[in-house]
Amino acid sequence: MPTVQDQESQTAKLPESIADIIRKNPLFQQSPADSGGSSIPVADTDMEKKKISPEKAGTDEASQADDDDDKDDYFISKPVNSAFEINIAEFPIAYLNRGQLPAGISKTEYQYKDTIKGRDGKPVERIWTIEAHATDEIKDENGERNRVQLGFGGPATLEVIYELFQLWKEQGFKEPRIHIGTFYNLLQRLGWGKGNSQYKQLRRVLNCIHGLHIKGESCFYLPELDKYENVDFYPFYRIKTYTKEEKKLNPDDYVFVCVDDEFFNAVKSNTVYYLPLDRFYFKTLKPMEQKLALMLSKVFSPYRKKQRFEWRRNIYELANQIPILSEESIRIRQQLKRICEGLIQKKFPFLSSYKIDGDVIAFYNTMQTSLNLLSDGSKTEKKDYDTVEWLIKEQLKICGDEHSRAFYALVARYVPVDLIYQALSEAKQEGKVKRKLYTKIILEKGHKYLAPYLKNARKTEDAVIIPDEEAKRIKLELEKEKEDFEQHKKSLTESNPLAEDNNADEV
Repeated sequence: MPTVQDQESQTAKLPESIADIIRKNPLFQQSPADSGGSSIPVADTDMEKKKISPEKAGTDEASQADDDDDKDDYFISKPVNSAFEINIAEFPIAYLNRGQLPAGISKTEYQYKDTIKGRDGKPVERIWTIEAHATDEIKDENGERNRVQLGFGGPATLEVIYELFQLWKEQGFKEPRIHIGTFYNLLQRLGWGKGNSQYKQLRRVLNCIHGLHIKGESCFYLPELDKYENVDFYPFYRIKTYTKEEKKLNPDDYVFVCVDDEFFNAVKSNTVYYLPLDRFYFKTLKPMEQKLALMLSKVFSPYRKKQRFEWRRNIYELANQIPILSEESIRIRQQLKRICEGLIQKKFPFLSSYKIDGDVIAFYNTMQTSLNLLSDGSKTEKKDYDTVEWLIKEQLKICGDEHSRAFYALVARYVPVDLIYQALSEAKQEGKVKRKLYTKIILEKGHKYLAPYLKNARKTEDAVIIPDEEAKRIKLELEKEKEDFEQHKKSLTESNPLAEDNNADEV
């Protein structure tokens, strides 16, 4: 049995970011494969070729989403007592099509089914029900306030959820809470603009996310009982915001999202499935491309010892899961073709080609074999430049000591976000001299993260003094990070002219 040290050593070998490896790999600078999807790539290693005829489409072999989870040996451990990891990418959490909802589609409830191989190879049918309980108050023509149902959100909901997971990843998945900072900070990360209309839209989207309710039948395996149990949870059960009155009383209050504990444990155990893509690359994809990209990233995860190179789905079940709101087979095929060709043209790293044969679509991937994902050198997740700047400003708001900016920059870059906010909160509530108390607390909480960078620093009664030469170096490094950050953001946008209209997909 591996020891804790062995597990930590194994985890440490994982790369800092799949996106970093992809950007450095010349394979992804080449022209993409033929987008017609007719050719089947040949993998560098043996590929399991399960031939499924159109007649068998709809059987559990053709329709299962990821039935080999029990057999695969992951480098990332699976959730305790579960044969199913809760993956937000698998759930239809927003309607991504243009225009009005088709007749018969509920605004507040959606259901889909799938079949997996259970214990001893026996098929297990899972039934998923996703409810949207979000409501909002609006004024009618008489000026009276009425509460209305918001239902499921649109493409913006998927975009915000992905951004929340990016923030959570930068925060190291340390706790079942995602620190947003302020709405301004989140709007800035999303690139939505900072006007009143964008602020209202963000509040509505967060309300929709808060109202999501997921129920699953026969989806949670309990080994001690040898049976599949049901699940019933709100993934984001609380969103802490402040009112205008609270903001006046406490202008330094921050916004955070509370996550269901069971969902948190699943995410913490399987973080690589959720965030394989760069946040700016994600924005270049159309909404349905984003959804399929997240699903394929899990299926073709390079973090498996037993890698997968082919995945087959019944087109109707896949359409129901994305969701593509059409029952016409020709429309479903057309939409799936558009989605796949869009991903291939945009050099999505986990889709080499695809093929639609009758009612079955097959996805193929050979790109992961060249990523060399077990190379050394991974450390804790690096924070993006805008996150570091936000954390520096948060510290300056409490401490007000511009001369300590270099020290606050070190804290922002290397100390986990939850520890920074714990220290700020304690200093704000308990300290008459906030700067002095914050410095003391953050040095205690963040000692192991800061120690390598404070060897030449001098500690006074209420501050940490960084030598001028090192302070200048830190400033230059931040300026370089800002330049690289902006250049990367710009280059992705300019290199993807196909992403000009990303608001919705045609059906």
